[in-house]
Amino acid sequence: MIGQQQTYTPGTIITFSVKGIEPDGTPASQQKGFNVQAHLYNQNVGINPSFQAVNGTYNTSSGYWDVRLTAPLDVSIPYEVRISLYCGYVGFDSLCAQKYGASSAQYQTFQFRVINTTQPSITVLSPNGGEVWSVGSTQVIKWNNTSDGPVNLTLSNYLACWTATPACGAPAVLYQLANNISGSAYNWTTGKTASGGDIPAGEYKVTVSSATNGSVTDQSDSAFTITATSTTSLNPQTVQALAEFSQKKNLNLASILAAIAQLIEAFK
Repeated sequence: MIGQQQTYTPGTIITFSVKGIEPDGTPASQQKGFNVQAHLYNQNVGINPSFQAVNGTYNTSSGYWDVRLTAPLDVSIPYEVRISLYCGYVGFDSLCAQKYGASSAQYQTFQFRVINTTQPSITVLSPNGGEVWSVGSTQVIKWNNTSDGPVNLTLSNYLACWTATPACGAPAVLYQLANNISGSAYNWTTGKTASGGDIPAGEYKVTVSSATNGSVTDQSDSAFTITATSTTSLNPQTVQALAEFSQKKNLNLASILAAIAQLIEAFK
């Protein structure tokens, strides 16, 4: 037998070839009335029932039977393939049957596992950098999740001075936004934690992590801004322009907006 493997990925084609040998040591061929059949089944249960049963295709050039199966999707089962050489090819069974009997058969087996090699991943879609959300507004946090399980949402502050030279030593602050969320979107009341606490205005990044596997995680590529409600007198275009300016100049947008808010209040 050649071409068999110990592992396959779900749904892939399993191909291998077997060479039939008669009990007397001579090659067994289709022309002599031999046939090869392969059964794929649960190794722990046995051949009955089989998931798949196929006949091999005899290759007159190589003298091998080529077999083609499909790897099952269930990765929890240990699989076995049983390949049988027997008399019974329709139209040619008389020579084989006369020599060995119609019910005579030899078989060989091999085992394999189905392994999912695709690694689960999470990708944050929004906010992913540059957004400006005001406190109290409802915004949609979006992500892609190939692991299909629930996720946890966390918010972390971002300070431009962390990337300055020399960098500042200000600590990171984490806020839990939601736990065990299914799907790929969450309607968030901006500025609120999962327990209803308040989050101050500033620059932040969102982290989405698998609730069952913490190593599967992703964070916003760049910071977005939470603005205090007192700055709503500024139109969105102005706030967006200030956000872009603060990122270029390595400034804290929240501080800029707070100062503008004070000026607005002073001139009312």
